[in-house]
Amino acid sequence: MIDDYLYNEYLKLSEDEKYALMVYKSKLGYLINDLDNNPDFESYYEGVKEVLNNPANIFVKMTVYKNIDMTSIETFKSSIEKIKDTVESILTMITLNEDLTVYRLVSADEEINDLAKGNIISTSLSFAETISFLGDKENIAIFQINLHKGDPVMYVPYSLLTHSKDNRMTLSNRQNQDEIILDKRAYDFEKVGSSLIENKYQFIEYDAKVKTKQR
Repeated sequence: MIDDYLYNEYLKLSEDEKYALMVYKSKLGYLINDLDNNPDFESYYEGVKEVLNNPANIFVKMTVYKNIDMTSIETFKSSIEKIKDTVESILTMITLNEDLTVYRLVSADEEINDLAKGNIISTSLSFAETISFLGDKENIAIFQINLHKGDPVMYVPYSLLTHSKDNRMTLSNRQNQDEIILDKRAYDFEKVGSSLIENKYQFIEYDAKVKTKQR
């Protein structure tokens, strides 16, 4: 099964590589994806500091977040930049052992036109999980991306969740949260077709083609 294969490949990563991916799958993933756009580091810094000051989060603080230096905003920024570098360095370390279809939902024109603003593309193995986030949103595109045996990917079987009620962080490994991360620079995406769902949502299918020369 593809899940078993990907999980075993994930287990081969170093501890710091696994932690970097878990940080990426936390709320800090939004910051990591936005580093090139001069994001509001102070807002993220204060939010993370508040969460990490919760005694219930000591385990996550000492493990998943151990490479995030909260001494100052500058050390926090430097830590996040290093985590992004780690994530990008491992994006092509796993290659698929069979063809695979993944899904992505976006809600901004610039992303609809180019899959993602940054180089990191987060996708889901579950179509049902993807469309569960539609809600009442408008200007939505649902992407189906067809990957192929031998394509380079990164697999993340865990999510780091922060509970709004008490700022408690927990690791989740629900199967429908399994995520495939792609490096946009490694692929050319050929549009296969498109349609309109319920006269409201764009459904766009792409075939991923690995570039002959990556990065």
